[in-house]
Amino acid sequence: MIPNHSFDAPVYFVIWGLVAIVGIVFLVFPKGRKLKVAGGCVLVVGLIGALPYAWVTLMLLKAILILERPPEKRVLTQAETVDGIAFEAGTTVEVVMPEGRLISAELTRPQTIDGLVVIGHISFWRGGGSDPTRFSSATLASAQEIPGSGGMWCSPNQPIQININPLQFDCELARAVIRDGIGIPAGSYIRIYAGRWHVELREAGEGALIAGLTVPAGWRIDLEVAPSFIIDSFTPPIPAGPETQLWVKIDGFKLTGSIIFLEQGVFVMGNLWEDAVVEGTPHKKGDSVKFQR
Repeated sequence: MIPNHSFDAPVYFVIWGLVAIVGIVFLVFPKGRKLKVAGGCVLVVGLIGALPYAWVTLMLLKAILILERPPEKRVLTQAETVDGIAFEAGTTVEVVMPEGRLISAELTRPQTIDGLVVIGHISFWRGGGSDPTRFSSATLASAQEIPGSGGMWCSPNQPIQININPLQFDCELARAVIRDGIGIPAGSYIRIYAGRWHVELREAGEGALIAGLTVPAGWRIDLEVAPSFIIDSFTPPIPAGPETQLWVKIDGFKLTGSIIFLEQGVFVMGNLWEDAVVEGTPHKKGDSVKFQR
């Protein structure tokens, strides 16, 4: 099995490995003490950069290249700890042998795992080194706050994807999120990763308030949230329902299509929903315009 959230590690490993190879080339082939010293320095930098990604890369290669025995399923006749996770009797677990790596489990009743009460099918993954096995996808048994999320509540009976460290997750919001001029209604789908939020508003639901701008129901919102909120884009749904509002009003202009915010929101670019004069220049409906907020 290939662990979730690990495909970025080989990319960084290869990049830093190439840096190390360049260092080796300059260390071995050119004549001259300065070039060899420079090559040695580049080699050291490449090795240091590649080291943190080596373990996950090796595990990924093992999962891809080595034929593993098919996972074994068994029903626990009594409470048992499998790969560091405590399960109740009656749970069906799927384990790769001989190392005993936990792949998935089927819970017949709610159980707390990694600080969340989950039920039904759960998928697990294990990081590199001494990292413990954690669940990567599950169904919440009730509406719950995600630990470490600063007050994000996810809906029950809906799939949730999660990575604990660093915290990344995808779920449907059980409660509205209101903070720092941002208001996202309950029922919206949110994906949080690498200091960014990707939000999909429910088409039959409410709109969102983003830094004083009203975004209609059904639209998609991309935000950068670290260290502060910065709008990246607003995008209408495709295809759009008959009741969907296909424009967002920004500084008096109705814009449609993919609306992009540039230079940390200083400039806005989009297509006009109606004829307008933008910064002294007349434009027709559908024209692409860019203006300073």
